[in-house]
This record gives sequence, structure tokens and C-alpha cells, in this order.
Amino acid sequence: MFVVSKGNVRRRLRGFGGKVEPYKGDRGSSVKLDRLPTSHFSMAVRASVGLARLNQNSGNVLTEEETSALIAELTADGTAVARADVLLKVAKNALLDQHERNRAFVLMQYFGYLRRNPNDAPDSNFGSYDFWLNKLDEFNGNFIEAEMVKAFLSSSEYRRRFDPRW
Repeated sequence: MFVVSKGNVRRRLRGFGGKVEPYKGDRGSSVKLDRLPTSHFSMAVRASVGLARLNQNSGNVLTEEETSALIAELTADGTAVARADVLLKVAKNALLDQHERNRAFVLMQYFGYLRRNPNDAPDSNFGSYDFWLNKLDEFNGNFIEAEMVKAFLSSSEYRRRFDPRW
């Protein structure tokens, strides 16, 4: 019988990362090249223009050094596989990952606590969602210091779910 505990989970996961890495290594060559986003990142678009568009769509997460290195890589090898590899490198960017995690966390707060989309009534736009996202970004994704959960739990909208007198 397997008893769930922090120690058991750690023992089972120990070395797990090393088992996954070989499968991740050659993903660029197995990408369905005909399904790459071609409108902004096509073979006809210059490397610098395509990468600038990709960076803009990603929230300008690339540094100048990263951009220069990726442009050099695309200039040296302009194949579809190289473009897929660059796309994968941008997707693995740590800053992009943090931004997407923050966006997902705030969205989960709306779904989980308020049981609604961020732009549903009583909000008619994404103003409050943007507020919470900016607050989480200010605290570098630390939702505890940003008091995110506390704020959602103490909101009158959340409390009305359980007691209409609120």
C-alpha cells in the first residue's frame, strides 16, 4: 500500500527529471513543420522581423543579447527546423514562463473563488483582472506576499456565495 506523504513523493520523483530529458532533446526535428504559425514567422519573413514579431507576441521577454543570438542562429540556418528550434527557445524563456504562470494564477482565483470569468458581471471589462495581475507581478509572482488568496476570500462577492446577507 502506498501512503501519500512528502517523503514518499520525493522518493518516487527522485531522478525523474533525468528520465524525461532524453525525450525532450530532439523535439525540434519531430515538430509538425506544416503546423508552425506561418503568418508571422514564415520562411519568407526575414529572421529579424519574424523574431521581433514573436517577441512582441510573447510580451517582449527577450533581452537584446538573446535576440541577437537567436537572429544569428536563424541567419546561419534558415530552415524550418531551425525556426521551430527558435520558437521552442522563446517558449522556454523564464520570463515568459513567469508571466504565463501569473496570468493563469489570477484566472484560477476568478474561476475557483468567484466562479466566473474576469469580465463577467459585476465587471464588464478586465480592469480588476489587470489590477490583480499587476499586483502579482509587483510581488514577482509571490501570491502570499501579494495577499491574493486573502483578498479573494475576504471579498464581499465571495462571501455572498455562502451568505446572501453580505
